[in-house]
Amino acid sequence: MFMRWGLVVLLLMFWVGVSAQENQLDTAIELFESERYDSAFSVLEELPDDATSLRYKALIHLKRFDYRNALEHIQKGLTIADSLQLVQEKVELLEAFGTFYKEQEDIDNAMRQYTLAKTIANDAGLERNAQILNLKISAVYLSKINVELDKEKEPLLADTVLLLSDESKAYFEENVDHSLLADIYNAQAAAYLIKGDYEKADSFFGQCIYEHQFIDKPTKYGWALYNWATSNLFQEKYRLSEQQFKEVIKIGEEHDKKLRTAAKHNLTFVYYYEDNHKAALETYFDYVYEKDSLDQVAKNADLERFEADMNNQILEKERINAKADALESSLKAKKLQTWLIGISGLLLAAVFSFVFLNQRARFRRKDLEFQLRQQAQATEIRAINAMIDGREKERHSIAATLHDSVASMLASASMHLQAFKLKSSETNTSLSKTQTIIQDVTTKVRNLSHSLVSPVLLRFGLEKAIEGLCDRVNSEQLLVEHSIHLENDRFERDFEGKIFGIIEELFNNIIKHSQASQASISLSEKEGYLLLNVKDNGIGFVKEKDLGDGLGLFQISARVKSLGGETDILTTPQLGTSINIKVPVQMVPELVS
Repeated sequence: MFMRWGLVVLLLMFWVGVSAQENQLDTAIELFESERYDSAFSVLEELPDDATSLRYKALIHLKRFDYRNALEHIQKGLTIADSLQLVQEKVELLEAFGTFYKEQEDIDNAMRQYTLAKTIANDAGLERNAQILNLKISAVYLSKINVELDKEKEPLLADTVLLLSDESKAYFEENVDHSLLADIYNAQAAAYLIKGDYEKADSFFGQCIYEHQFIDKPTKYGWALYNWATSNLFQEKYRLSEQQFKEVIKIGEEHDKKLRTAAKHNLTFVYYYEDNHKAALETYFDYVYEKDSLDQVAKNADLERFEADMNNQILEKERINAKADALESSLKAKKLQTWLIGISGLLLAAVFSFVFLNQRARFRRKDLEFQLRQQAQATEIRAINAMIDGREKERHSIAATLHDSVASMLASASMHLQAFKLKSSETNTSLSKTQTIIQDVTTKVRNLSHSLVSPVLLRFGLEKAIEGLCDRVNSEQLLVEHSIHLENDRFERDFEGKIFGIIEELFNNIIKHSQASQASISLSEKEGYLLLNVKDNGIGFVKEKDLGDGLGLFQISARVKSLGGETDILTTPQLGTSINIKVPVQMVPELVS
């Protein structure tokens, strides 16, 4: 009987564990689909590696241009899928493999992987996957047009795109998927744009934008709007094209640097055709700078390609040297003028070679310096967060000891003294003084415990705790106003403690350093984020100079970053300070029934 119940308990524990992992994976997929890639990766890191989690990790690495890790995760996932005979997972990993090649403009290998995945999907009856791969293959044909630039093949390739996307459109209009329908209409619009049928292209671009109102994928929307703006550029609708490219740039600034850079490139032509040459030149310089930055990121993420380039340069240098030797031998038989021309050519080639190799070395040195700075900053931030977490735990421990042990013992001592006084018929002055002292100590212990950990925060949450903090800080010297609008009454306990600690530290800075007479705090909740603003009318500071002089604001920024948020400090000497903080909300976990 005991063995039977033990087996039941083990089975229940296993089921609960599997259910929790499935919930985490669903959460990671939702974060990925909403383009919150860093948060999705953090959740995936907590899960054991399986074919699905490895595929999403690989896709996130591709978003970061980290091709090496993307390839490693895809290959590992395919090994698992093959060993466990997971057909759908294998199809989806081969799709990711095709995307890996497409991102690097390796059109032939991308087509091979997508075609193989589609064949397996059709054989296994995975119609949805097959239709998605139809759309992926359409995208490869569009990329083929951009890469090969063969005008004679363009109409045929565009017709192929329309044929494949029509098949997928019929399926996803019946089995509604707004995200994939948006991709289909975007592909068809691009095909008609290539064929020169601008009316149909505009119609499908409009349908694509319409589908995006049902989904929350700003990056995909940005690329669709980019294509439409490009179509309007071809049609010489410069004013409309300019407005669309500017909107795309705003989307790219928040979600996709590659999108922003591409939009600035095409906006340059819009300004040029509008005869706004100054804006065209400024935008072009911005584009070149950002393009160089993106190229550097790609190089950092793919060191093998960089080393291969270096090997090619060495071979090229050897070829040039061999050619120079042959030229030198032939020059001996030529006239002085020919000899001088040859020497000049060699010197020029040597200068170009030196400049080129020196530039390569300089870029590599800058890459290494940048990596070292990032590592040092990350280490410092981890150390600061560890120090703050340790300090918070110590404060909680001390507060608990004061409240649970010391305060209880003092209360007990006071009760014993009171009982002794009641039994004693004589008045004992020393006994009364002792009891008074114990009561004073009890009050101080209680106040100290409350100063270490806010009981209002623990019992009532952020809103009441902030109101209490403002009441304590408010005085004749410093007038404090507050505005709090929260959609939820309570959040995850540690999250509340960290947010309140940040607010306390900001008010400490105002009191100690700002010399302000007025201060305000605004806290609101919007679309899954807490938006905090703390400002004062004090003396401000020089941001670049004073921010690194102490740990206060740096600690706050590090703490916000550890919560997945961002900090924006606006300050000018003698004109006050305004600090804006945006942090993703952490709710109290729901119990799994």
